[in-house]
Amino acid sequence: YAALDRIREGLSPDAAADELCARVATQRIGDADATCGIILISPAGDVGVAHRSPHMSWAVARGEAPVEAGLQ
Repeated sequence: YAALDRIREGLSPDAAADELCARVATQRIGDADATCGIILISPAGDVGVAHRSPHMSWAVARGEAPVEAGLQ
């Protein structure tokens, strides 16, 4: 929800996703560092992808356009 609020405030989906994952990555779960992976889409259709994990696959499909995908 915090990331969506940041988009509403004018931050790009990429920046909001990165900000959220950076905040999560400062946390610990038991003896391990927390990881994060998120895909955000603004009301205008802009996409942001961020993660703080070893790998994250993602894909975006928009109508008839070619599918965008990656493994980060």
